[in-house]
Amino acid sequence: GQVSFCSSYRVPNLYPSQAGQCGTDGDLGIQGCIWAIMAVVGEAERGRIGVDIGGTKMLVNLYVGGGSGSKLARSLRVGTGPDFTTENAEAAIARFFELYADVMPSKERLVCGVSVPGLVEDGQLVLIPDIKGLEGWVPKESPSLSRRCATVTTANDIEAAAAALPERWRGDGMTAVVLVVGTGIGCFYVDRGRPVLGAKGWTGEFGLSPIPEEGGGLTTWDRVLSGRAIVNRVNEKLGLALSAEDLADSTQPPVVAARQTEVLRAARYLGMAIATHVNMLNPDVVFMGGGAFRWPDYAQTAVTTARELAIANTMELCTLEVAHDPAHLPALGASFLCRRE
Repeated sequence: GQVSFCSSYRVPNLYPSQAGQCGTDGDLGIQGCIWAIMAVVGEAERGRIGVDIGGTKMLVNLYVGGGSGSKLARSLRVGTGPDFTTENAEAAIARFFELYADVMPSKERLVCGVSVPGLVEDGQLVLIPDIKGLEGWVPKESPSLSRRCATVTTANDIEAAAAALPERWRGDGMTAVVLVVGTGIGCFYVDRGRPVLGAKGWTGEFGLSPIPEEGGGLTTWDRVLSGRAIVNRVNEKLGLALSAEDLADSTQPPVVAARQTEVLRAARYLGMAIATHVNMLNPDVVFMGGGAFRWPDYAQTAVTTARELAIANTMELCTLEVAHDPAHLPALGASFLCRRE
């Protein structure tokens, strides 16, 4: 199987040079969350707001320019977590507009895309397991956004990530697995260009599937390979209470050693998950993203493990591809879903 990455995502020896295809480095997911909205609204010269809410962070960005020439003009980042609420999200957005009022385009020239980690129905956040305080929020009715943006689009992060499949993997004959690993895990499947939705559209809950636990008993995939799993296991091992950001920034030798051990452990489980999907679905591509891919050696170890465990002939036909700026893959895909609202 091939491995395809973009050059700005720093995993040595994995990425062909694709900088020209990726556009501007940094926060490409947020930029992508806007580009297709421009196709709907009409003018690529308009300003675009990208709001990306995840299990550990929220980004609010202003971009100007169109397509690969899109430029990040202003940005605000705030922490999230299980206690984050609608009020916190609204306050962050309002603060963003307050800080950068002098450079903000008029409402007629401003659009917005929002990506969230949970169930979205008719633009409303219905079920957000990791951030319960966001449930019930309707971003397109947000005073901070509706007063300032001509269009506001909201999408589930996994559904959005699936819509972010590069054009080369979106043809009628293509079969794809979209795998997003952040605080949790989500999957989306495309068979010969058509999404596999199941009876009620609830496919892709791979993270909740049971697997044997080391030492006996059962656990689930999201408890062994996700970003949250890495943080939890380091904290349990060392008796700490580090956040994901604290863990990533720590230079303390015991933390660094434990972090690397748990990243490699989680990555091997991801490799098993990739191999499982390759063996079951014989896809043309396994397209991956999510915040967990920021950890050093996570992608490389997962790919190596997948190649060892998958059926050789099937893997030979499959490309393993990590999105440019993988942490913002859902925001990129949200742009392609804007036509639904």
